[in-house]
Amino acid sequence: MSRPAYLRSAIALCATLLACGALLASLTAPAGAVETSLAGAAFTAHVSIVDFAFSPESVSVPVGSSVRWTHNGAFPHTTTSDPGSLEAWDSGTLGAGGAFTKTFMATGVFSYHCGFHPGMIGRVAVFTPTLTFLPAILKNN
Repeated sequence: MSRPAYLRSAIALCATLLACGALLASLTAPAGAVETSLAGAAFTAHVSIVDFAFSPESVSVPVGSSVRWTHNGAFPHTTTSDPGSLEAWDSGTLGAGGAFTKTFMATGVFSYHCGFHPGMIGRVAVFTPTLTFLPAILKNN
């Protein structure tokens, strides 16, 4: 049995919204809404290390997702979690063209820096992905 067109459209819209992780993390559910977990909706965010900066400086990902840092400059760098982080990591020295990937399994905001250049800082925000469905929208379609 195929799904009604409005439900297929709602599913497509929800998948698009999931890609906008920062927006979803800031939404609050209105009264009467039903929240559905999207556990397992993982992906990889990419951060470029260029000259003496992480770009973008901040990324947001759903729990279970990864961040991949790629060194696109000439000077050696690291991506190292700040002390006391629940999600600790240290890439080791990354030379030109080097890359490091970290999968985040806990929610929170995790700050990091370059071990060689303390002024180089970044942040990874990890959230539990949810979609909010309003019963009125489904009822009217």
